[in-house]
Amino acid sequence: MLPLYLLTGHPLSGCCPEDVLQWLDAEKDEAALAAAYAQVSNHAGRLLCLLEDSGRDVWLEYAYERWAEVEDALFLRMLDILARENDRGAKHALRDKGRRFLVAPLMRRNGYADESWTAVDYCSARQY
Repeated sequence: MLPLYLLTGHPLSGCCPEDVLQWLDAEKDEAALAAAYAQVSNHAGRLLCLLEDSGRDVWLEYAYERWAEVEDALFLRMLDILARENDRGAKHALRDKGRRFLVAPLMRRNGYADESWTAVDYCSARQY
């Protein structure tokens, strides 16, 4: 298992999308997957807010797109776990809802209650 260090100051400081994707290929631990999704989702949201404020910053747009791809990969891995649980009799809703609703069962059982994986509202708080 490759280590993944996420919080070193600002979210994902010193970590690039490729690092997370490489880690994701090797990682099998659900709790680590939930933690990574929380951090990446928050980071992508923060970048989106910065992008909206910047007008048209090409490098910021590139960074957002790369982190959004990582968020997608993590989300799909989590959805796959929940789908396999449904195959064994669970009743997770896996469509027609927003992402946070879909992955909530997995996030809750890994310590992220009430969507607490959402960091402060970076768009209004501007704490970066």
